Amino acid sequence: FRIQQMNIVGSSPVSWPSRVIQTLQAPPDVAPASVTVRTASETSLWVRWVPLPESEYNGNPESVGYRIRKWRLDGLGTPVTQIINDRLEREITIEGLEEWTDYVFQIQAFNAIGSGPWSNQVRGRTRESGTDAKNRIKEVNGKGQHE
Repeated sequence: FRIQQMNIVGSSPVSWPSRVIQTLQAPPDVAPASVTVRTASETSLWVRWVPLPESEYNGNPESVGYRIRKWRLDGLGTPVTQIINDRLEREITIEGLEEWTDYVFQIQAFNAIGSGPWSNQVRGRTRESGTDAKNRIKEVNGKGQHE
């Protein structure tokens, strides 16, 4: 940086450039953007986000990663957090979910110093299995009709 003094009389010459100064590391200031959830199968959901730009790392790029937190919308079960240590990663398929169930997801960036804010909550629903869907159809006068 450079310094220049200014007052009512005028301004001084600009100083020589200072030496390079690096600020201390800090946790990321922003959450990953554009989080989306899509159905992948009866028991999995595909989560995608826009990774942090390098200017938002606030620390060593090698220490940047993401936490994906998910829980069932109905409150059953235990919330689970999964860690991704690759700062360039932008998607993950979450497996082992319940069929035809709504889930809520949030993503958070972190670095060696700490964690940034969580993203907005995003919902997704797993597919209904073919067997369950067939069981919900009953015969009425020889024609299939949904209940």
